[in-house]
This record gives sequence, structure tokens and C-alpha cells, in this order.
Amino acid sequence: MQRILGVLVVFLMLAGVALVSGYSVLKWQSGWQAKKVEAAVAYRNCVSRYGKYRSYDQYHATLKIPYVSAVPQQEWAKRYRSVHFGMSESEVEQVMGVPDYARCGMNKEGTRVVSSWTYQPEVQVDLVNYTKNRWIELSFAYGGRLNNKDAVNIQGIPNRPRPAASRN
Repeated sequence: MQRILGVLVVFLMLAGVALVSGYSVLKWQSGWQAKKVEAAVAYRNCVSRYGKYRSYDQYHATLKIPYVSAVPQQEWAKRYRSVHFGMSESEVEQVMGVPDYARCGMNKEGTRVVSSWTYQPEVQVDLVNYTKNRWIELSFAYGGRLNNKDAVNIQGIPNRPRPAASRN
């Protein structure tokens, strides 16, 4: 009888550990799924919000090379320096103007929305040659707040090298 009780206690302890472990895994998976669902909703909101701007394909389909903006380079540099992290999309638009094109995307896990606005003050040669073209890219976090900004070949603003995969 004592042996049966001992086996039963060990069995109940193992069952308890299995239940706690299973619950933890299920809770983690449901949290992961919740992040994916939240990101999918945020992505749809981003796409509908950015519907008023041109997409990358729409912009480049109408681009005539060479292209030079009517806004002087010094003005682009001034606008770039005027935007700061945490600004809303509407505040950025008041300072920078309407972007040449806007994009919404998801990270590879599908848990976070990545959105950006691009301004191209000058496109001298084909789009592959990034050494002669000028552009500004502003990235927004979830909620439409500016969280990163890059400028390439804009006079008065230091260039930041970027990986080739993020340039298209």
C-alpha cells in the first residue's frame, strides 16, 4: 500500500510539472499569436493610412531621369534637421511635405509593422547607382511616430551607410 501511495505521489508530481510546463508553452504561443494578430491589424491600418501617398512602383513608373526637385538642397537639409524622433506623421508632413512614396511592411516574424517615407530630391542616373542620387528616408514606429531618419548625399548632412537590401 505504501509503495502504491509513493508511486501515486510521484505520478501526481510529474503530472503537475507537465501541466505547468504545458500551460507555459500554451501561454507563450498565445502571446506570440496575439502579437501577430496585432501586427496584422496595424499593417492594415498603415496601408489604409498610406493609401493617399504614391507607392514605390507608382513613383518610379512616372519618374523621368534625370530628376531634380524644385526645392534646393539646402532647404532639404534644413527640413531634415527640423524633424526629430517622436514626431507624428502629420507633424513630419508639415515640415517635410508629402513624401515621394510611402511603404508599409512587416518584419520577417510578422510581429511588427515597418513603415517609411522616402523623399528623392535628385535622381541623376538609374536607380541602382546610389552614389549619385540623393534621398531622405524616414521610418515610423507603430503608432506613426518617427523613430529613424537617414539622408544620403544631401549637402550638409553626413551619409550613413545602409545595407543594400534596405535601399529598394
